Amino acid sequence: MLKKSLILVALLVCFQAQAQTIEEKIEQAKVKLVQLMEDQNIPGLSVAVSSAGQFVWQEGMGFADIKNKKPVEVDTKFRIGSISKTMTTFGLGLLYDNGKLNWDDSLSTYLSQFKKQQHQPTLRQVAGHQGGIRHYKGTEFVSKRQFKSIAESMTVFENDKLLFAPGTQYQYSTYGYVALGRVIELVSEQNYLEFMKEKVFQPLGMTNTIPEDAGKDESNSSLLYSKGGKRPAMEVNQSSRWAGGGFLSTPTDIVQMINGASQVLAIGTLYELIAPQNLKNGKKTGYGMGFRISQTEAGQMIVHHGGRSAGARAFLLVLPAEQIAVAICTNTEADFGVQEVYEIAKLFM
Repeated sequence: MLKKSLILVALLVCFQAQAQTIEEKIEQAKVKLVQLMEDQNIPGLSVAVSSAGQFVWQEGMGFADIKNKKPVEVDTKFRIGSISKTMTTFGLGLLYDNGKLNWDDSLSTYLSQFKKQQHQPTLRQVAGHQGGIRHYKGTEFVSKRQFKSIAESMTVFENDKLLFAPGTQYQYSTYGYVALGRVIELVSEQNYLEFMKEKVFQPLGMTNTIPEDAGKDESNSSLLYSKGGKRPAMEVNQSSRWAGGGFLSTPTDIVQMINGASQVLAIGTLYELIAPQNLKNGKKTGYGMGFRISQTEAGQMIVHHGGRSAGARAFLLVLPAEQIAVAICTNTEADFGVQEVYEIAKLFM
């Protein structure tokens, strides 16, 4: 009996020590984020961290509304910019798993307007930014124009010639993802936004991920500030880029997407999304489909994607081998990326 009691005490001490270690890691991470906020005058920041599929830290810091001193909460929504692309590839992956499309299908198989192009990019190439579809030009990134549908927003770029023969160059393209959003609509026979809500966000428990819709009062969304956090950010309409950069979300929802990924997508499909693509000449792009892939000097694999919008910066980083996922959102266009977020992630290894 004494021996069993000693074992129980030892286990209790072990669990307590583990809990204290997590708390210490959180405090260390918090120091780094507070310093980041001070260095770049970031009004508000939210962070979520999971280990082995379980959340270990979720916290809002600073203000979502400076004037009214409204604090950032865990469920405060932020613009997430291009992390929307990652979400769109989950939608494509679901259709792939259901046999509705193939990654190497020509884009023109679904979008007839691209048949007139001299070259025909595949869905895989478009999702990997080597399809030749252009990115923003001029003032399009800060456009205030309201579009009623993805089909209408495609009129901005669909008649432009491809910039290069698919597979010969890597060039980042949000409009490529707008086209992929339209593919989702045509294949699923469902509005893109409704499809993402019903087939991706709800099954994954992403209750705070919504499209930004100009003119609507988005409940519990952070105000947006210009770089340096001293004045309101420029007003921008996101309706031209929902599939490539138009969602509002939270770090908790973003990490939840990673934690639940294998529940909605086949493991093989997930591998397809994070498999780095090569150009036809064999050069590596460091990009799969909706995910960037890099590694540390020690060879540790890092899967990540950032998002930058007017008045916002967001970043997702995953360490697959260590089963660590981190997401950070801010309400100003801050300068941080894989290096800074990795410093947070490795504290929880």
